[in-house]
Amino acid sequence: MPHILVVGSLAYDDVETPFDRRREVLGGAASYFSMAARMYAPVRLVGVVGEDCPKTFLSIFDGRDVDTSGLEIRKGSKTFRWHGSYLKDMNEAQTVEVYNDLSIDFEEGSFTALMGPSGSGKSTLLNLVAGLDKPTRGTIISVGTGKVLDDGTRGEMQVKKGDRVLFTSYAPEVIEIGDDEYLLMSESDILAVI
Repeated sequence: MPHILVVGSLAYDDVETPFDRRREVLGGAASYFSMAARMYAPVRLVGVVGEDCPKTFLSIFDGRDVDTSGLEIRKGSKTFRWHGSYLKDMNEAQTVEVYNDLSIDFEEGSFTALMGPSGSGKSTLLNLVAGLDKPTRGTIISVGTGKVLDDGTRGEMQVKKGDRVLFTSYAPEVIEIGDDEYLLMSESDILAVI
């Protein structure tokens, strides 16, 4: 029987919904895809987690036709972490925070695929690696009213005054007020809250 090869991310996710909040649940595109794909054919999972990932965390794959022998537990590294909110809309995740202290290595001559949903940072990562973007950091000094939702109400902003953030250097618009310069940006320009 043919296998399905899944290559992608495994992560610790913190997820908020209008009904509950869960911390450090198994996440990442490769874990979800593997669990769905196993319904059609055996899966071979290839991915990387940090040494902070306990083996019990991956036990969800045991006995479920998901071969994790291609999973690397990288010494000295941390597992990717993502904090997302579905408070505004259960059909659209809003990234609240991507945890820092992450690193990525590419072997010379290797083929690497970046996978993830729209807005997850694939293009940003490629632009950073290529030197097209230079991450910039700053502090939020004012927050707008939020975008208008389909029902006409305003969605709550995911950042707040005082948050320290990383953003792409090409994103902000410079506004001068007196002798001071301020950067005007949308939430989608923000890479992470630090």
